[in-house]
Order: sequence, then structure tokens, then C-alpha cells
Amino acid sequence: MFSPALQDLLVGSRFQAELNGAGETVPGPAYVTVSTRFDEMTWRSDLQPIRGRRTRNIVLQDLCRENLGRHMHMPRNPTVVTLIKYLLVDWQAGGGEGEIYRVPVPLGASVAAAVVETDRGKVQGVPHDGQGVIYDTQF
Repeated sequence: MFSPALQDLLVGSRFQAELNGAGETVPGPAYVTVSTRFDEMTWRSDLQPIRGRRTRNIVLQDLCRENLGRHMHMPRNPTVVTLIKYLLVDWQAGGGEGEIYRVPVPLGASVAAAVVETDRGKVQGVPHDGQGVIYDTQF
């Protein structure tokens, strides 16, 4: 019924058991996930966090209650983009917390609309509510 690749992605598949048999993380690196409660791809919220030492699981709506962006919207979501920039630059440079701008995104916002809004933001400056959220990333 499913292709071999889809069978591998099913919860409880042999591939998943082998992949995660030793745990989801390895010693050394820190891990961060960013998820949304409105994910249309991974609808089981218990499957979104990563578990292990030195992990942080961030839920988009915990940063901005009005940001109802979905999975496919994440790469163009202004709140997610500022969060990822912070995690890749400021946090790696030794910072312990950062200001993440909250940008409301309506439920069901399309990827096409997000592209237009993101491009408009690049021209006019990223729109936000002016109130940052301080997020602590210490492990």
C-alpha cells in the first residue's frame, strides 16, 4: 500500500527502530527543534520534540501566540527566521538569550502569501509588533 520510503517513516517501523536504537542524540553537539502546533506534516505533537542531553524544543506558539504558521510556512515565517538567525549566530557566539520578534501569522496562511509578505518585509523592513520575546537557550 505504501512505498518503501513511506513505510520507513511510519511510527514503529524497523528503519525508525534502528535509526533511534541508540537514542536520538550523540554526545557533544547541542540540539534544537522548532515546531508548531499547526503542523500539517507531523500531526502528532509527541513526535516533534527531540529527547536527550543538551536538547531544546521550541514551540512557535510559545514564543508568539498569534503566530499560527504551519510546517510548510516555517522557512518563510518571520518569527522562525529571526529565531534561527539568533541560534546560528548569537547563541553560537556565546550569548545565552536573545530577542525574538513576534510576527502574527494567520491560521492557514499560504506559502505563496508568505513569500510575498517576506519579500515585502525585505524591502520595507521586517514587520513585527515591536515587542521582542527573550528566549533563554542555556542548557
